[in-house]
Amino acid sequence: MLERLTRTAVRQDGLAHWNGAETDGHYHAKTMASTTRSTALALSALMALAPDDPLVTESVRYLMAQRRADGWGSTNETSFTILALTDYVVARERQTTQTRFTVTVNGAEVAQGALGAGQLTTRVTIPIDALRAGPNAVAVTASGGPLFYSAVGRWFAPAARVAADGAIGITRTYTLRNGRAVTETFAVGDIVRVNLSVNLPREGAFMLIEDSLSGGLAPINERLNVTAHDAWASTNCSWSDDCDLFSWDRLGYNQKEIRDDRVSFFVTQMSPGTHTFSYLARALRSGRFTALPATASAMYDATLWGRSASSILVVSP
Repeated sequence: MLERLTRTAVRQDGLAHWNGAETDGHYHAKTMASTTRSTALALSALMALAPDDPLVTESVRYLMAQRRADGWGSTNETSFTILALTDYVVARERQTTQTRFTVTVNGAEVAQGALGAGQLTTRVTIPIDALRAGPNAVAVTASGGPLFYSAVGRWFAPAARVAADGAIGITRTYTLRNGRAVTETFAVGDIVRVNLSVNLPREGAFMLIEDSLSGGLAPINERLNVTAHDAWASTNCSWSDDCDLFSWDRLGYNQKEIRDDRVSFFVTQMSPGTHTFSYLARALRSGRFTALPATASAMYDATLWGRSASSILVVSP
């Protein structure tokens, strides 16, 4: 196995990775393979077989280079990467060597310190006043041992309205529960039907369609079947004890999750074209409210994503 890992590794510029499968199966047979996950699995194997092999450091550097603000891509990739890096960190904890580091921004030092047994990680925050218009040079230097780092930039821009974006087209409309006219004005006590129209450009798997509610609305838990009697089809299925597993045949989704601030639809397999999802909410408070965009994404394909525009709702007393 070690010889095979060494032979199939793709090594370049001090990094090493293992390519994922060319195909990913179909439906329940999907393996969620990717280059990131394959590299993480290879690193775990190396830590068990040859923890001092140069491929260990090279693959750790590769995985760190794939890190983003919220992980390594899909939940699957992130999980296996954390497991592999944990194997590496546990091995490093037994070493006594300290690594000293210095961080400079545009030639000015902003942080320094040492990492080793007892403190393996740290976070350095660069103040905004240390940056300037145009390119900025951030340098990280280390001595005494290996150092792995990731650089993440975050910024927040004020916006009265958010525009639609992404490969998946989404539009959101509001109607009264028993009405057809689209409106964004309601009264306290009204039952509102929220409709999401999702235009998928290509086939998607493990899709998440999620809508954020505005401050004046509260979702209705249709499974209680108190107010939302038209949810009967999704909660009464006498022909099979496992009918929820096949609910996408009749409802267009496998699972519908209702929370205080959002409603989520989960779809295992989604064909190209336009799909409609809807749920009910009640207007509880009067005022003018902003609803954040609805989003649709493939949980294991970051390129398949989209959002609607934000909405303004008015609820009268």
